[in-house]
Amino acid sequence: MRRVTALRTFLLASLLTTLALVGCNTTGAQREFAQSNTAMTAAVTELKGCARQIYESPENAKIRPHEMDPDRGQFTVEQLADKSIPTADEAKLVASRFDEAMTCRKSFEAVVAADRPDLVPVLTNYDNQVSQATIPLVQRKLSWGEAAQKIQSLNTDLAANATAANQQWQSNLQAQNDAEMARRRAAAAIMLQSMQNQQMINQQQMANQQLLTQQQLYNTQQMINANRPIYTNCYAAGSMVNCVSN
Repeated sequence: MRRVTALRTFLLASLLTTLALVGCNTTGAQREFAQSNTAMTAAVTELKGCARQIYESPENAKIRPHEMDPDRGQFTVEQLADKSIPTADEAKLVASRFDEAMTCRKSFEAVVAADRPDLVPVLTNYDNQVSQATIPLVQRKLSWGEAAQKIQSLNTDLAANATAANQQWQSNLQAQNDAEMARRRAAAAIMLQSMQNQQMINQQQMANQQLLTQQQLYNTQQMINANRPIYTNCYAAGSMVNCVSN
């Protein structure tokens, strides 16, 4: 009964150890994914708030009809078809608003550099292209609609490039996660085998101890028997004598 109880305890301990190593603790990749998502979500929210503040500022009122609503995320059909050229005052406002928007983006990209450095080249390339698209508008060489079309196209490219980068990032994290889980399973298997070996050793030691105890008891009894006085009783039956020793 004791052996059965010990075996059950051993198996339960092994199971708990295996679960702790393999399934109950998050991996480094899982923690990185969660931490990055939390940081990026907060950064995107802050970026949208910054852009909204610029968009709704009183100084921006003159050019607001030509700008993309930050919450909508794209230009209207009317804005894309606008063939008017910015006035001199509007061009100055575009340049000023662009610099303010880049300040917002730099704060956002500082978070990206810390949590998702793989996205930095994507965003840097986008910033450079948007700057190149904005310069002709400030110089009054493009219509509002032409500039909007270029920005819209760049936004589409940005979404595609960011999606590709995210997929690669997630694929890398999955590979890291799989490798860590494999190491944990291997460690759990080694620990389980070690515990099984130790259990066998313990059982063998118990069996040896029982044999030793039995042998000691037998030797003791033999010594007692050897030192005990021997009494011989003889009985005569006619011409024959029978003797019995005790």
